[in-house]
Amino acid sequence: MNNQNSRGAAKAILAAAEGWFCTATGVLETEPPVRISGPVTLNPISEYADLVHHLTRKTLVLRGSPKFRKFVRPALFGVIDGFVLPRAEWAPMTRDGRVLAFEMVINIEGVASVLRGGGGLEVDETVRVHPSQRVIVIGASDNWYDFILYYLPRLLAVLELGVIEDGWSVALGGGQGAFFREITALLGVPAEQVIWLEEDQAHFFPRAIYLSNMNSVEGFLHPLSISLLKESFPERISSGVAGTRKRIFVSRAKVERRRLLNEHELYPGLTRRGFSIIHPETLSLTEQVDVFRAARDVAGVHGAGLVNTVWSKRLERVLEISYAPHTDQPATLDIAVGRMTGSLGAEHRFVRATNEETISPGNHMGDFKVDPERFFV
Repeated sequence: MNNQNSRGAAKAILAAAEGWFCTATGVLETEPPVRISGPVTLNPISEYADLVHHLTRKTLVLRGSPKFRKFVRPALFGVIDGFVLPRAEWAPMTRDGRVLAFEMVINIEGVASVLRGGGGLEVDETVRVHPSQRVIVIGASDNWYDFILYYLPRLLAVLELGVIEDGWSVALGGGQGAFFREITALLGVPAEQVIWLEEDQAHFFPRAIYLSNMNSVEGFLHPLSISLLKESFPERISSGVAGTRKRIFVSRAKVERRRLLNEHELYPGLTRRGFSIIHPETLSLTEQVDVFRAARDVAGVHGAGLVNTVWSKRLERVLEISYAPHTDQPATLDIAVGRMTGSLGAEHRFVRATNEETISPGNHMGDFKVDPERFFV
């Protein structure tokens, strides 16, 4: 990916983005309005898309599935006079109420929840007005799964394209998790080229470029996203946590929801089979990369911690433990991890609790148990 051809293509993309920025004219005459009203369009605001598509013309083949057909691909959108709101996933919105959700928004219901009054969008936070500058707006999420799969690849793509070297800034969500702060320091992104988006206010950009999502919200991963995640963090990372563990069990014992209540009953059998017990929420990003990079087999409770399998260089199998669905619901609930595993070229298997073992069958956040004898079959 870091060959002369891709760098040449990146420069062509930068030139195109630069051309748009130079010809785009913001129309900010007064302070941004407190309220945006008008029809909301869940489509591209700008037709200036596909700038990065020619770097990603690869076909994703899933184990036992047809070729990758989801209409999700990296694209750049040029937006004039755009707001971004933290509670709408930092998707840009125009002054007349149009929303850029196409290929960007992870949870469309979440965006819809902030639409008020006849299809209008109310901006009731304090608005921070940014000067006209060359900026790519990315945002962030405090959910580890969403952050790793939907936001981090966007920053890595920006770095791969040489945008920072060319003088552009990036607008990143700070968030409670502050995940990007560790990563920008690790990857050497100059502090003066980062605009931090505060969670308690809207932001207004006279002109900005927005990089769309690369991965499908259903769990399908784009090949470029996979390679960026696997290759962008240097092998020299040394966090003090051994990076030679080939079998990992991802625990949720230290969190407050969706816990495997009898998890400790599995530990003897897991230890005999060579598994190390990992609590991802106690590890930094670099430690999680270290731990999972050598992983071959990963087992664990359904949750964001399983997204760390993307760091593995040789992943073969993922065993996911989950709660029981309602009796009238299909057994294909929580399919995102399975699809992600398939995208990584590994095998996936579910171990589901029964209704009797689940406190609230079908409750995505509920606790449950699993019979150890059935687990180790």
